[in-house]
Amino acid sequence: MDDRDRNEANISHQKKIFHSEDLAFSLKKNNTGVKPNNDIGLLDFDKKKNQGLQKTAISSAVDEIELSVDLEFRNLVSDFISFLAETRASFDDYDKDCFDRKARIAFLISHRSEIFEKIDQFLKNVWQKVQTLKKTEYFAYKIFYKNSIKEFFLRSEINRHFEVKPFGYPGDFRAINYIYKYSQDFRGFSSYEMLINDYTLSIPIAKSTAFRKDYFKQKILKLFQNSETPKILSVGNGAAAELLELLERKSISKAFNFTCLDFDKRALDY
Repeated sequence: MDDRDRNEANISHQKKIFHSEDLAFSLKKNNTGVKPNNDIGLLDFDKKKNQGLQKTAISSAVDEIELSVDLEFRNLVSDFISFLAETRASFDDYDKDCFDRKARIAFLISHRSEIFEKIDQFLKNVWQKVQTLKKTEYFAYKIFYKNSIKEFFLRSEINRHFEVKPFGYPGDFRAINYIYKYSQDFRGFSSYEMLINDYTLSIPIAKSTAFRKDYFKQKILKLFQNSETPKILSVGNGAAAELLELLERKSISKAFNFTCLDFDKRALDY
C-alpha cells in the first residue's frame, strides 16, 4: 500500500468514526432520552440517559485521532475548553444563589460582550488553522475539535436540535421557525444555557435568517398594494411564518393565492 492508499484509507476510517459518533445523538439510538422542551418542538436531552452515549462516542473518536492533531491546535482547543468550563462554573455558581429569571438575564447581559468576543476569536483562530490543512488532515481535526467542545455548546436547545437533525437534514422548518420566534429572546433554564443559546442566535447567519422573515413580509405587502389579484409561490416555504404572521395580524384584506412548495411534507403539515 503506497502513501496515497494509506491516506485514502485513513480518511475513510475517520469518516466512519465521525458518522458513528453522530449517530450516538440520533433519535434512532436515543428515542427515549430526547424530548421536546418548548412550543416549537425542539429536542432536549435527558442527561442521565445520554451521559453514557456521550462518553462512549467521544472517547472512542478522540482516543484514535488525537495523536494526528498537532500540539498547537490541541493547546488552542484546550485553552478554549478551560475558558468555557470556567464560564459555565461561574454562571452555575451565580444560579445557586439566584433563582430570579430577570436577574439571571441581567447577569448574562453584563458578561455577554466579553464572552462572545472570546468565542468569536477562538472560532476565527480555528478557521485560520483550517485553511492550512490538507484534505487528509481535515476530518481528524474536525472530529477532535467537535468532540472537544461539544458538551459546552449542547447546553443550548437550538444547538441540540442542529446536532441531532431529527428530520435528517440541517436547517429544517422547526429550527428556522425557532430562530424567527426566539432571536430576541433568552431561552434556557440556567444562565449558562441562555448564554450559549443567545450566542448561537446572535451570529450573522442566524441574524440574517431572522431578518429575512420581515424582509419577505414587506415584499408580500408591497405586492398586495400593487396587484388586485396577487399570486405568490413560496419555494422551500418551511413554516411559512412570514405569511402566517400577516394573516394573524390581519394585515391582508384581499383575496390572494399563496402556493407553498417544500420537499418535506412535514413542513407543510406544520
